Amino acid sequence: MQSLLSNVPRTLLGLKTPTVYQPARYISLTGAIEKGLREAQHGASKHEARYAIPQHGDQARSAIREPRGTRGEDDRREWQRKIPTRDMQPREEEERPAQYRVGVPTSLPYTTAGSEFIYGTFSVLSALKAGRRKLYKLYRLRPPAYGKGLDKPTRARTRADQSEELWDDTEAQEDVYNLAKRTRVEVKDVWGPDWHRILSKAATGRPHNGLVLEASPLPKLPVTSLSPVDRSSDEITAAVGWASQEDQEVNRTFDIRGKIATIPSVRPSHRYPFMLLLDCITDTGNFGAIVRSAWFLGVDAILILEHGTAPIASNSLKASAGALEYMPILHVKNERAFVKSSRENGWKFFAADAPSDELPLRRRYTKRNNTRMLGFEGALLSHPCVLVLGNEGTGIRDFMKSLVDGMVGIPNARPHAGDIDSLNVSVAAALMTQRFFDSAPAPRGSE
Repeated sequence: MQSLLSNVPRTLLGLKTPTVYQPARYISLTGAIEKGLREAQHGASKHEARYAIPQHGDQARSAIREPRGTRGEDDRREWQRKIPTRDMQPREEEERPAQYRVGVPTSLPYTTAGSEFIYGTFSVLSALKAGRRKLYKLYRLRPPAYGKGLDKPTRARTRADQSEELWDDTEAQEDVYNLAKRTRVEVKDVWGPDWHRILSKAATGRPHNGLVLEASPLPKLPVTSLSPVDRSSDEITAAVGWASQEDQEVNRTFDIRGKIATIPSVRPSHRYPFMLLLDCITDTGNFGAIVRSAWFLGVDAILILEHGTAPIASNSLKASAGALEYMPILHVKNERAFVKSSRENGWKFFAADAPSDELPLRRRYTKRNNTRMLGFEGALLSHPCVLVLGNEGTGIRDFMKSLVDGMVGIPNARPHAGDIDSLNVSVAAALMTQRFFDSAPAPRGSE
């Protein structure tokens, strides 16, 4: 009977459950504080170790691994002694010069609303030498060892050092630094992957070679017409439209006197001036490549439209290898009026087009103007000339074709084979320019 009632709850039998008394628990305030301090020290040590790992490799990772099993005070102290702390291993941030301990911004700040960032060794060097811009600040990416007060690492470089060493002490880059100091341009030395990303962002992802220069835009010189050139040895002048006083003061390429600007030239005395007019060329890379070839071959100036032509951007300067800083660039606001007035002053305009389109254009021009189109061969011996280059996809606009005096093209050696029926506009510009120059040789016995 007793065994059967043993499984029945005491409450059903009307019996009271005996009360079990346990001793009261007391928490020491001092002990609670010490426990909190230990936990805080433990968390701080783990946080410190997290940032010390990349500097010490696999050995540090194994050294700071918390011991398994019990976490008594002795084990915790032993574990903390193995962690490299600030006292045992100073961090790179504390070793840098005090004047460079600043926060890294998310992007480069602008001194003015119109500032541009020029990047690349030769682009920056050209901007410093040409003196056509206002220069604000030069950012120079240095190797990681620079933060320790060294120009070059003295210890053996690891693979990580080789991948992070972004500064190449070439002669050209040293010229950039020395020229910047002479021209009193502020130079800001930066280093590290964060700054590398910031400079890459300012360079729109293109190679910057560790140099980014903040400067004002390239000054404009708007022109309304090209002035007459009576003799081949005469200087080149153009009628200047509206230009700000700042543009006239900064721009050292032209000698501007009142409303007339003199354009420098390196052509031989027997040859008349030669320029390129870019009719709605929109690719900044093509624009920069055309400027580079034109500067190299000796073109006197490049005419671009106020609207419709690729803007003078930093990647245009990069594509031109710095030639854009030196090349005379003339802005045309009303191309129809400009061509007409320049033709009245004796300038001849030639359209660069495919040879297959030359015959229909000749017929239309002859019928409309009742005159014969000029050939480009030997034209520079008699007239100042302008070669018009059209858009990469659509070519020269029809109304521009109706204003030209002649045509020039490059024949295709394989017209019936393959789908390549044209050249890149920058390549075509260089080849056609050389055809004009080769067809106007110096007379015998002259220089």
